[in-house]
Amino acid sequence: MSIENFNKEVFSPEEQLGNFFDEEQGKNLKDKLSKEEYDKLREDFIADGIDLEYVNESREKELYKAKYDELTGLKRRGELFSIANKEIERIFGIKKNGIETREDLERILFDESKNIETEKIHIMMGDISFLSIANEGGNHASGDELLKKIADRLKSNIRNVCRHGGDEVTTIYKGDFEDFNKILKKTQSEINAIDDHSVMNKYDLEVNLDVGTASMAEAISVLKELSIGGMVGREAGSNILSDLKDIWLEIADKRASVAKAQKRIRLLLERKNQNKEIMSGLRKGAYDINDTEIAYLLNNNNLDENIDKYIKDSEEAMLQAQEDKLKKERSELILKKIGVL
Repeated sequence: MSIENFNKEVFSPEEQLGNFFDEEQGKNLKDKLSKEEYDKLREDFIADGIDLEYVNESREKELYKAKYDELTGLKRRGELFSIANKEIERIFGIKKNGIETREDLERILFDESKNIETEKIHIMMGDISFLSIANEGGNHASGDELLKKIADRLKSNIRNVCRHGGDEVTTIYKGDFEDFNKILKKTQSEINAIDDHSVMNKYDLEVNLDVGTASMAEAISVLKELSIGGMVGREAGSNILSDLKDIWLEIADKRASVAKAQKRIRLLLERKNQNKEIMSGLRKGAYDINDTEIAYLLNNNNLDENIDKYIKDSEEAMLQAQEDKLKKERSELILKKIGVL
């Protein structure tokens, strides 16, 4: 059966996916999944063009687990990469293996007729604050509780949110940045309002998501500069479109890291006499700032400027320690792009 006839000829609103499975196959999807899981699976399979008539019952749960993180219900990061790949291929007008040499890259990057830098598409990297503190004493159930609460707020506001790592979430948004930014601020505000987590309350910490974003135009701009400098596409077979995807994520991730560091440093200045575990957790998000550096910030005027300078100096030190020439050049361009250098 074709996807076009999926809703019209097979399902009533009440029956939906369950009618694909007969009695011999046992209980259908509706009996085996929660309503939320079931509705998500149906929506995504239709969007992906998968005809559920040919989905074997034994694969139902596996397919759901492959697409969604079990703990949070957020999509897995493979879904983000799939969306990113499709958008990059669309923007460049080629398939992922269509750029293999520097000449191929320059032919497309500098083709003004494509106007690729006007694309209104953005990526977000979000970093959940204080998850290690929420897991106090190895109590991962407490951290899991916090993750679920945050995931619920994310899902209620943003489509296609993915759990990128242990404490990281990502999404891709097509449209004006101003609209995207409003959605992100609303979501952050709802996350900040979570006030019923015992460990966060114990230490008087605000539940928080540090967010960084990047437009495709910014990523393309960095890739162009690397191309002009001969730093990409030097060898046949290099996956340049994959490099673009990585750059796109790295810009957003670096913005999130800087936002986190700014908040953590201020917390450290406010709570310099708090217990060692909390102080250690805060330092990790602030370039492992030490007591001497904290004292310097406390005893000098122009706090905002000094925090920015500390972040700049810390990033420059990390750059100097980078031995890979290409990675170093890329990191430097990204730091310039976000205004740290």
